[in-house]
Amino acid sequence: MTVLTLILVMTVQMVGHTQKAWTRASASVERFRDARVAFEAVTRRASQAVLNTYWDYDNVSAPTKFIRQSELHFISGPRETLLGNNSSGLPGQSQPGAPGYGHAVFFQAPLGYVSALAYTSTNTLLNKTGLNACGYFLDYATDTSSRPKFLQNNPAVPARTRYCVFEYREPSEQLSVYLDNYLGRTYASSVAANSAPPTLQYQSTGSVSTSDARKWYTDDLKKYSRVIAENVVALVISPRYPGLSINGSTVPDFAYAPEYFYDSRGLLSKLQETKITSIGNTLDAATTNVLPPVLDVTMVALDEASAARYEALHPGVPPLTAAAQGSPSGATGGRLFQSVSSKGSNYSTGDTDDQFETDLATFESYLTSQNLSYQVFRTSVPVRAAKFSTQ
Repeated sequence: MTVLTLILVMTVQMVGHTQKAWTRASASVERFRDARVAFEAVTRRASQAVLNTYWDYDNVSAPTKFIRQSELHFISGPRETLLGNNSSGLPGQSQPGAPGYGHAVFFQAPLGYVSALAYTSTNTLLNKTGLNACGYFLDYATDTSSRPKFLQNNPAVPARTRYCVFEYREPSEQLSVYLDNYLGRTYASSVAANSAPPTLQYQSTGSVSTSDARKWYTDDLKKYSRVIAENVVALVISPRYPGLSINGSTVPDFAYAPEYFYDSRGLLSKLQETKITSIGNTLDAATTNVLPPVLDVTMVALDEASAARYEALHPGVPPLTAAAQGSPSGATGGRLFQSVSSKGSNYSTGDTDDQFETDLATFESYLTSQNLSYQVFRTSVPVRAAKFSTQ
């Protein structure tokens, strides 16, 4: 009888421990479920980015060679760089140029999303491609817009403000990336009055304002953006090219985006804070109208209890900003994830992404010091349509 009792007690204890372990694991998965779904959406959509490149004359009037051309655009980098001059504002409450919100990415992909059941005659030309403009970024926003109307202004249920991942998705029938002033193109100067439509040509780098070059995603950013996950406090996107060799020398895989900034058009080079001189003009030649082969994507999310506690103590202070300065008190301009390597753009063969690892460790240390429960999502995403060349 004693032996049977001992066996019964041990069985009950074993079942109890197993149940507790299962409960903890299930709770952990549930806490970060929305963030995990958002992370999968970001990585899946980014892997579908396209440019539909082709070869054409460098100059329609006096051609000297064929160059790679594309009307589409892929751009990624610090959010304040990509959205800093967006006068129409963001869907949330932060300022477009405010630091502390990590990175952003915008591109086109054949997602087949439309907002109208029938296309009208005025937009048929634009929507035949089935392309959508797409993008992801962080913002500080309330949950009012996602509530039913009877709860949106109900004082009994106050609005909840959180750091959120927004998805920008422009319908195919509204695709604006092909508009001439957004492309930085102009008609050939000498065209007979009754001749066929002239060929559109790219203007030289720098002739198009950085505002116009980004209007295809900034003009309707509020209209076509929606929250896909709350409590996400960092989004980091690092374009990579494994096994990269430039001018016969092997360089780090982050060589084309040492400060995280990547622009397939090459029209926005003046947005970069530091001129990349280590590989000279090869950078523009290799990245113009091509996609990065790999995107290293990192996302950091808090659970709801931690997010609510942080918001109550430090409203409006992005955790990334507070982590950079070591304290949320008066944190206004701190920056993490501005350079992949500790040498910035002056990298050399054999350098690693040590600054990224240092920044991530700094951020995690800060979250831990604030007793915040968090989870880091990270993966390398191959961009299927990338056709990279240094020629």
